[in-house]
Amino acid sequence: MKNIKNISLLIVAIIILQFVAIGIIVGTSEVQDVTLATDDVVECNAGWEITTEDVTTKISSLPYYGKSDADEIVVAKRAVSANMCGETLCFLSADKRLQIFVDDELIYSFGMDDQLVIGRTPGSVMVFADIPDDSEGKIIKIKMQSPYEDYATYMTQMVVGDRDVVILYFLKNEIFALICCLGILVCGIILLIFATVQIRSKQNPAKLFSLGMYFIVLFAYHLIETKVPMIFYGNQVLYSNLIFLSLMMAPFFTELYLFAVSDHYKKLMRILIYITVTNIIVQLTLQAFNILDFMSMAFVSHGLLTIVIVVVLLMEYKNVRQRKKVDVAFLGVLSAAICAAIDLVRCYTEKVGDLGKYSRVGVFIFGISMVITCINEMVQKQVQFAENAKAELISAEIIQTLVTAIDAKDIYTKGHSTRVAEYSIILAKRLGWDEERIDSVRYKALLHDVGKIGIPDRVLNKADRLSDEEFEIIKSHTIIGSEILQGVSSLSEMYVVARNHHERYDGKGYPDKKSGEDIPEEARLVGIVDAYDAMSSDRAYRKALSRDTIRGELSRGRGTQFDPHMTDAFLELLDEGALNTQQKENEGKTDLMDVSSLVRELIAQNCEPGAIKINQEDMGKLYQYINGLHTRFGIESHTVLISLVWEEDVAMSDVEKAMKAMEYSIIQSLRTVDVMTRVSESQYLIVLTEAHSQNLQMIIDRVFASFFKNSQNTKIKPVYEIK
Repeated sequence: MKNIKNISLLIVAIIILQFVAIGIIVGTSEVQDVTLATDDVVECNAGWEITTEDVTTKISSLPYYGKSDADEIVVAKRAVSANMCGETLCFLSADKRLQIFVDDELIYSFGMDDQLVIGRTPGSVMVFADIPDDSEGKIIKIKMQSPYEDYATYMTQMVVGDRDVVILYFLKNEIFALICCLGILVCGIILLIFATVQIRSKQNPAKLFSLGMYFIVLFAYHLIETKVPMIFYGNQVLYSNLIFLSLMMAPFFTELYLFAVSDHYKKLMRILIYITVTNIIVQLTLQAFNILDFMSMAFVSHGLLTIVIVVVLLMEYKNVRQRKKVDVAFLGVLSAAICAAIDLVRCYTEKVGDLGKYSRVGVFIFGISMVITCINEMVQKQVQFAENAKAELISAEIIQTLVTAIDAKDIYTKGHSTRVAEYSIILAKRLGWDEERIDSVRYKALLHDVGKIGIPDRVLNKADRLSDEEFEIIKSHTIIGSEILQGVSSLSEMYVVARNHHERYDGKGYPDKKSGEDIPEEARLVGIVDAYDAMSSDRAYRKALSRDTIRGELSRGRGTQFDPHMTDAFLELLDEGALNTQQKENEGKTDLMDVSSLVRELIAQNCEPGAIKINQEDMGKLYQYINGLHTRFGIESHTVLISLVWEEDVAMSDVEKAMKAMEYSIIQSLRTVDVMTRVSESQYLIVLTEAHSQNLQMIIDRVFASFFKNSQNTKIKPVYEIK
């Protein structure tokens, strides 16, 4: 795995070096392509004067930033020099219409006669105006008009030369920008490929998909900002609209990314996503009806993008603080934020030109950092998967043994660890955690009270309220549990919840007085469900609290004892009835640990008749366990759903009697390594362990024969389905 990581990073480094080498070679070479022309270009930045309605100004050099009103006609002129005759004049015209004359002869026109269906801006264009051969000494005049203030008087640098050479000259000057754009595109494609791989491996692709689309959108934005596409395809209105659409979409995909990776910012991101979508709809509507165009509303998109960039930066900074080291992800985000800030300032000062000059470099660096980060994460997951596979058998046995020991130790909270684990799974799913994190929090929740093994029985099982001294002894179970788990190599990572589940969000918990997000996320989650189960269970000194009382206590602890975001999600689950507060429900019934222990003990023995009956809530857990029997012990298992069907005139009381007859028949016909549970008013689910597929029909026939013998109602008949 380490070799794979090193090879992946080497490939990324080679790609980066290739881009840099191409930029250096092309950027330092002369434009001398003998297949086109060998002439040089000549700057044409001096000798201009510009006339507005109020004043004429002589310009010593370009670029020039002047003042002009919206729709005001501005004229720039100068004498044609000898080196301009017969050559092509090239410059960028930004968001304005223009005509170029030599004396009174029109040699170039852009946008003057266009009737725009949508919006006002004519877009930006790279002007290539051919100057006649006999123009020396004549006056070249550029007539300009823009729907925006100060745009008509903005003049960029100009060059003249052979048309092909001018184009090459322009492309040469944009080569670094094009390399950055290509790099952004490659990063986006790589991340989308990674997202596809995650879909195929049944992982959540939201993070990588949103990141990939973010880079694809910014590739389009920055490529258009280079003005290179304008050389090959001249639809300037299309480019203008694509620029603003890309600007509107970029915050959306950034918000989706944050929504996928950060629980802390989920509520803020949900609000920003609604605002961003509304912004897109409103801008498209106003543009379509020519009420306001994209240019006039760009500040909204800029504001949203600024907010999400700041949030990403804060998130990565917190990650750096937690890891206590600077990683490539933080450096990438930081570079993107700094470069974006520079271009944002330029956007409202210079207004026109290449407004992605710096930000595209930052986005490229950010893209590289994200690709490297994703490769690292994928490699680490593979390493972790391999390590987990090796330790799975040992860990499962140890966890089971420890949980059984905890329940045996504390007579007043039997089943508490299992319930906390189940509630933790429900809450983690509501928070949008992926399957890997859910599995992790389940095992950590099962072991959160493992330290109680080291608490004296006289204290742990005391029927009265604890004294201050005894409470201090109880509190030490967090440290004891941490030490126990850290001492077992296959469980060493699970100490986090055992140590921190009694920390408080306001810093008044124990044992380390951690606060806020310094408390590990899984410990914050288990802390809530642990408190809930404690309040909803009978204790020696009190009965279980009512649902309303529990809800009130949790609400009061929001932001002080508990993480506010997680508390809100847990209260939603409580209000929806997704949590079971009937803690006595499992008493007298075989729980998961007992069943799995029994199955494991009996698989190597001769088994007497009598299927194990469990409650429906434990069936999902047991089914998951039995699915692993084949992997762990080479044991085959099959699942059969038995249903009863009846005619319309059958009373439900007769159906209930028939179900009891079916239950009796299953118990009598199967073995103690087989398990059954009732899943509806007319269905039983059975799991057959060590049953060969060729024997399934015989087993089912035996169950049905017993049923027909025990049932007195011939109108009710059983059917089955092998799952």
